[in-house]
Amino acid sequence: MNFLGHLFVFITVVSLCGCLSNSTNKNTTIGRDTTKAVVANAKTLQLNSNEQFGIDTSIYIIDSIIKDVNIKNGSFDFYFLSNKYDEHNKLIQHNIASPAIAQITVIVKQKSEAKILFKKTFPENEFSLFKNTGATNRPGNLFLLMTDFGGGSGFSSKIFLMTDKGGIDANEILTFGELSYFAFDKDDKNIILIDGIWSFNENENESHFSKHRYKVYTFKQNGNNYIKTKLGETKFKYSSWDDGESFKEILNEIRKREPELLTGVKIESYIFKEEQ
Repeated sequence: MNFLGHLFVFITVVSLCGCLSNSTNKNTTIGRDTTKAVVANAKTLQLNSNEQFGIDTSIYIIDSIIKDVNIKNGSFDFYFLSNKYDEHNKLIQHNIASPAIAQITVIVKQKSEAKILFKKTFPENEFSLFKNTGATNRPGNLFLLMTDFGGGSGFSSKIFLMTDKGGIDANEILTFGELSYFAFDKDDKNIILIDGIWSFNENENESHFSKHRYKVYTFKQNGNNYIKTKLGETKFKYSSWDDGESFKEILNEIRKREPELLTGVKIESYIFKEEQ
């Protein structure tokens, strides 16, 4: 995939959770800007130092720093790093014109303090930090989106709930891919997700983004986690990306044709990207 194609897929992933439109503030950087990362590293080298913000820049590139992030009314700084070298100790070519291949390491520090409160390396190669309720320095649940691009039009993403209960942690709450749609409700307490079932039966004649049957799930927040419930699978096929229908339109179509599958689900309570 060329750079424009890769960028389109990443924007699609981030747009699914609405974080391009409502999670940023003046102290927030979303996604990987490898141009700025290299500039930041160059400044470090000019200072003849292998540390910046207490981070060893001889082995890491600092992709982004997100300051004043609110987690349960505490203020924290997030550092997103990528490795300079691969597992064979070979220098990774961090090029803005090609897909990222380095793993992402996330470090969290208390605001204005050097002590590291959280450090974890994720196998994914793209990231975003967002709140559905507003900017990351405002109250509300904080989510970390990690995405792995394997090339082509496919991707695999995970969403983590960032918590502070005796220590900062990242609790995985859901996974999704290029055939998925999901939405949070207005209070972040509930999530609805549909996962496309791509049939490879030649009699089905399904292309990647043609109509598919879907698995339907709901997630309900329970403390620092979300409880996942499978509502079932659709009997009929519904639109995917080729048809250009919104997630809300797909859900309404499912409710019209298979109402029993969405029993108890209030579609109107969810926030959809197209309505933001």
